[in-house]
Amino acid sequence: MVPRASYDRGFGRLKISLRRQQIESAKAGNTAMLIWPGKKLLEQADKREIKEEATVTQKTATLEPTPEDAEFLRRKARVVLKHAEI
Repeated sequence: MVPRASYDRGFGRLKISLRRQQIESAKAGNTAMLIWPGKKLLEQADKREIKEEATVTQKTATLEPTPEDAEFLRRKARVVLKHAEI
């Protein structure tokens, strides 16, 4: 069994080696290898643009008062007219 410290050291060296190879690949013109370090090392991000569109339609309806509502409105109108005459 490999001790943890040896494993961590070996894994660290692997990451360094891999990063060097990626940088060399980027220098050789591999654009994906140019994008990767920009995102990881320089904290750059892809620009995401979200566009939303909505259509709003307005429907109108005429409401007819119920007979009870019509009677209520007639009574209120009489009261208002009576007070206006005073």
